[in-house]
Amino acid sequence: MLASEFIKQERFNEAIAQLDQARRVNPKDDRVFQAFGMIMMQQQKFAVAARIFAEASRLNPRDTRHLVLQGTALIDQGMRINGAASPAAADERKYAFSQAETVLARAYELSGRKLAVVHLQLARLYEKKGERARAATELEQYLRQSPDDKKTAEIRDAIKKLRATQD
Repeated sequence: MLASEFIKQERFNEAIAQLDQARRVNPKDDRVFQAFGMIMMQQQKFAVAARIFAEASRLNPRDTRHLVLQGTALIDQGMRINGAASPAAADERKYAFSQAETVLARAYELSGRKLAVVHLQLARLYEKKGERARAATELEQYLRQSPDDKKTAEIRDAIKKLRATQD
């Protein structure tokens, strides 16, 4: 709990110290890894965050939250890689995006195909990959599952823009 308070105050070093102590007391607590991963996300250390969320998921394989966070971190990691810089960079970006898609699909299946937030992340992934039609389809699927979302109008606008650029 103390680590959570430090995170809210953006006192990350103190939060990490508390989380490290909690991990020593209970090395199988997935919540400790999730909190640590969130710090890494805020510090934009996406590759590290993805690995930490993977560990949280290994410790608690039924919690889809860890998988969604891992997928999100992998998308963010891939977005930071300039695929045009070199063939190796292109491969690294492609791998991060591929892993993100796999992890998000697993989260969706584990949720009984009810975890609508996965569609938002997949839309973001497909847009970054240049697959605008797939991104629009994912946003449409999200709205089918979450018709009362407060940002419905914004999402519909995004769908129109994604579809318009296909023509």
